[in-house]
Amino acid sequence: KATGVASIITHTDGTPITKPSNFTRLCSGLIRTSEKGLANCCTSDAALGRLLTSGPIVQPCLSGGLWDAGAGISVGGRHIANWLIGQVRDETQTEEAIRRYGREIGVDEEQIAKAFQEVPAMSRRHFEEIAETLFTLASRLSATAYQNLQQARFISDLKGTEEKLRQSENRLRFALEGANDGLWDANLPTATVFFSQRSQEILGHSADNAVISPPDWRSLVHPDDFEKTWALIVAHMKKQTPILRIEHRLRMKNGGWKWVLTRGKVVEWAKDGRALRLTGTLTDINDRKKIEEAQMFLLTCDRTNPGEDFFK
Repeated sequence: KATGVASIITHTDGTPITKPSNFTRLCSGLIRTSEKGLANCCTSDAALGRLLTSGPIVQPCLSGGLWDAGAGISVGGRHIANWLIGQVRDETQTEEAIRRYGREIGVDEEQIAKAFQEVPAMSRRHFEEIAETLFTLASRLSATAYQNLQQARFISDLKGTEEKLRQSENRLRFALEGANDGLWDANLPTATVFFSQRSQEILGHSADNAVISPPDWRSLVHPDDFEKTWALIVAHMKKQTPILRIEHRLRMKNGGWKWVLTRGKVVEWAKDGRALRLTGTLTDINDRKKIEEAQMFLLTCDRTNPGEDFFK
């Protein structure tokens, strides 16, 4: 209405998608009420909406002969719709021609001639400028539609990835719970370590997830085991070992020490080769270590008087 032209969006074959906007009585009330006239309009709309990248198509309508213009709408290069405007006349359209067309499609000649006089007149140059605006809007609509499609695909892929990750994490959690192991996850840039509920339980704490910082981590490891522990961690972060495996003592909530098996692997690296994330498991091996210590004690006893040495 602002530009004084009619507008409609159709499928690529010319079948309407939107309701006609600002249509003249000549087109909506007479020509399109005729079966032949409507078929000619759809054929014209399909031709006008051809997908071009150079600019709009401007030509007389293949049905009533009025000036029309069209631009294709595409998504990712696929032609999906036509945006059509027009139904204006200049000195090149005549009443005699419209009367002749009325007789051809079976519409009352006097009625079609009267409706023709109601059609807004517009210079060819002015209409072409409006058509250029239409083409710009259609191109922008195509680009936005493609961006929305890509975004929808990205969101769908992301949700699928997140669901797969969730399922994978659940399987890992169930497997670890079955093995009675805990999880830990070290964020190396922030120097913080996350301990799962099971890891906390192993160390005698409440069954809550926890995050500890470097001072806490250093005090958590037995002083006699710290240098060995740190050396093995550094070696793994320097890619000198494929996995991290440490048997050491960690401080329990009650102040005592418990033997644990820490296993892990760097799962994220920076572009410069620095380790960013170290993830692994915590296994309670305290009972096993006690048995090994007892066996070692027996082996070191004086075998000539084992009973006396044992009770000492």
